[in-house]
Amino acid sequence: MELVPSNRGEDIFFKLIAQQKGMKLLSENSQNEGKEGKKEEETSKVRSRVWMYTQQISDLPFSSTEALARRIKTIPNVDKIAWIVHDKDVNKKGKKVSPHVHVGFTLTKRTTISRLSKIINDRPQQITCFTKRGQSVANSTKNLMGYLIHHTKEAKQQGKHQYASSEVQANFDYPSYVEQTEKIKSTTEILDEYANENISRNEAEDLLKIQGGAVLARNVKNLDQLDTYLLEERCKRWVKKKEEKGDMIMVSWLSGFAGTGKTSFAKHFAEKRGLSYFVTTSQNDPFQGYRGEQILIFDEIRPNTISYADLLQICDPYLYRKNLTARYHNPPFQSDFIFLTSVYDPLQFYNSMNNVKSKIDTFEQLDRRIGMKLEFSYDQITQYVYDIDPKKNRWIVEYGSSYTNPYAKKGLGSMFTLRELQQYGDEIGEKEKNHQSRPQQSDD
Repeated sequence: MELVPSNRGEDIFFKLIAQQKGMKLLSENSQNEGKEGKKEEETSKVRSRVWMYTQQISDLPFSSTEALARRIKTIPNVDKIAWIVHDKDVNKKGKKVSPHVHVGFTLTKRTTISRLSKIINDRPQQITCFTKRGQSVANSTKNLMGYLIHHTKEAKQQGKHQYASSEVQANFDYPSYVEQTEKIKSTTEILDEYANENISRNEAEDLLKIQGGAVLARNVKNLDQLDTYLLEERCKRWVKKKEEKGDMIMVSWLSGFAGTGKTSFAKHFAEKRGLSYFVTTSQNDPFQGYRGEQILIFDEIRPNTISYADLLQICDPYLYRKNLTARYHNPPFQSDFIFLTSVYDPLQFYNSMNNVKSKIDTFEQLDRRIGMKLEFSYDQITQYVYDIDPKKNRWIVEYGSSYTNPYAKKGLGSMFTLRELQQYGDEIGEKEKNHQSRPQQSDD
């Protein structure tokens, strides 16, 4: 009998293989579904303050974009809101993309996609978190608002249509915000711009602050180091120019009682001409913070706070390399004008100084250094000079022209009643309460 091979064993074998493959496929699908589910679950738990909602106009769960914006405004702790309809986008094949709306919004406190999805009444997939690990809220907001008009680096590289900032509707001045933030390229470039004197210290700080408070804090020392370098370089140029031309530093002494407007006069002189000025604020460390302003106002100078040698050095109109001392850094001098204010006139000041040897350290040395002397009363400003009385061999004052004094603070008394104290305290307290009740910004 011829034995015919049975296919039963093969059938069973192939069935087992198929079952194993099916089980493996089912297992892989289950794992993939588990991973996707876990990913969605993790995404739904992401907390952020910077978000974007995107949806086609035809699928919008609202009657209009205005209605959508009104709903966005109901989100707790909402801050900035800006929205635009993209109706000029094309795909990679050059075909026009269906019109869709982008709504960028920031919050003062973090929230999740799932919570936003419920408020907006749309799928979580339509909402995008715009913060990345290690990126500040300020930078994330900048990228978000820039994307609305395709002004981000990536959008430009992809050739996306560049929308005008005027096409965006917002609850803040969107065009100004974009204009300001687009000045920023990177921290390094901001520092380079400052080092090249293309922007001021205040402008550099403002640009760094937009990137986030932490970025500004990290770069304050860098700005200080650049300050030192820039001041020294400017001083070299300033001294060279002065020496070449032989220009003098104009030194003025303003004397008079407190409240007669001496400092106000000096400030007004600077402000009227658009000149920078520095006012000393401490007798112990008067030049701390001086950065070579065009006008130096040495305020309320007193005989016991400066030596005669230092006073002569400061007042010398042709000594360009003056030695100014400060606690943390000795700033290089480069002011074209010096105003000294005091309750003493120069002669009274000299006579009140200790350790002055009159035969060596004569008053004449100080007098010839001061180009103009003004005496302030509450009503008038009078110019005067000193001269020697040949008969009595002593200094006398000769008065010249007088002018009406508009700078005096006469009548602005310091007295107040208990009721006025209480009213002012209530006013300040109310302002502080309102300030503290505002949502606080943070970079988390």
